[in-house]
Amino acid sequence: MENLQLTRIRIYLLLFHWDALGGEMAKAADRCCIQYRMLNRGKGPAVHSLRAQADRRKYQEDMKHTLERQERLELMQAMVTEIGLDERGAVCSVTTSLGAVYRVRAVVIASGTYLDSRVIIGDSAVSSGPDGMQAAVGLTDCLRQMGLRLRRFKTGTPPRVVNRRSIDFPAWSFSRATSIRRPSPSAPGPRRKTAPSAI
Repeated sequence: MENLQLTRIRIYLLLFHWDALGGEMAKAADRCCIQYRMLNRGKGPAVHSLRAQADRRKYQEDMKHTLERQERLELMQAMVTEIGLDERGAVCSVTTSLGAVYRVRAVVIASGTYLDSRVIIGDSAVSSGPDGMQAAVGLTDCLRQMGLRLRRFKTGTPPRVVNRRSIDFPAWSFSRATSIRRPSPSAPGPRRKTAPSAI
């Protein structure tokens, strides 16, 4: 299972600011963390970046549970295929793949890698999102009709290991977790014991 890594300097800084404002992503990462490592320690402090490696399934469950407990938030799960505009050109509705129409005053699109996404395996390309989830197909055409320019970005996922006998474990180097005190409003004090990883 691939685990979620909240890393890279720009993501780290963004998450740190969200955390300071009471955001939930960094709190959930703390609750589901497997290992913390401070990256780029061989360079100056301006580029030090904390990586929190979280258990992906646990993180998903934790965030889902947090959202379900949030007051004044109603959750609906559906694939939006169309965004409706009124006579002034303002957003007024969203339509799902099942034909349900919801009246709205604003729309935030957080499609991740699912917007008209393709999975490429060797010479084969199929319309799909990550982990076999369905690609958001209809919404892409709707956004184009609204005059938005869309670009496709490639995310290079390394091949998955299907048989551990194909791995030369003695050739790996051992990488210990970083013992750190993370200056965060939501997680004061030293970090608890975390698991090692191999690289």
